[in-house]
Amino acid sequence: YLRLGTGGIMRRADYQDLGEFEYAESELLFAYGQRFDWFATGVTLKVLNQAIDNLSDYGFGMDAGLLFRLGSGVQASAVVRDAVAAQVKLSTVSQRVPQTYVGGLGLQRMRITDQTSVSASVTAEGSSGRAALFHAGGELLFYDSYALRGGFDRNNLTVGAGLRTRRIAIDYAFKLQTDVDDQHTFSLSFLIGPSVADQLKRREALRNAATQVDPRALYLNALKDT
Repeated sequence: YLRLGTGGIMRRADYQDLGEFEYAESELLFAYGQRFDWFATGVTLKVLNQAIDNLSDYGFGMDAGLLFRLGSGVQASAVVRDAVAAQVKLSTVSQRVPQTYVGGLGLQRMRITDQTSVSASVTAEGSSGRAALFHAGGELLFYDSYALRGGFDRNNLTVGAGLRTRRIAIDYAFKLQTDVDDQHTFSLSFLIGPSVADQLKRREALRNAATQVDPRALYLNALKDT
């Protein structure tokens, strides 16, 4: 669930103060993804609400994306935000959310030491009539549990940290902004099923097991052929 809003907007008519009102936009998100051999796909269904003063309306939209594995820890992605665009109507004015196209390249958990790994990514996004925007960031992960992060989001500096256990993840991010107040973001996640780290370790173990040759099996196969 996401919400962005502001209050304390002065209402005036004929230079007379008629009180205050607020403006807010919110989104309720439902996401599903499926992983295949060398790629993954997913969709996000969105319920959008836009409200100003006593006017309010809802719209429904959808995002879609693909993720490709290019090598050990290297991934590329392509996303269409608002592939099905939500439309809201306040009073007599109707507004449709514009489509945004995003492409990215990332490096996931490259080991520096036995206890430390690094991840990094860079993305570009664009839409009709707007210049491309770039994002870049990195993460240092210690003991698969403690994370330090930093990067740039549309020319704004961001820093953050995180703590992860097998079932709970706590994250914090701070974003320096010029036109509005600086942004603080907190999140608390409960993990269902094996963690990403456990899945990666299991996949690596299966890959290693598949490449190993058992001499006894070779000997037994040789006896069968004679």
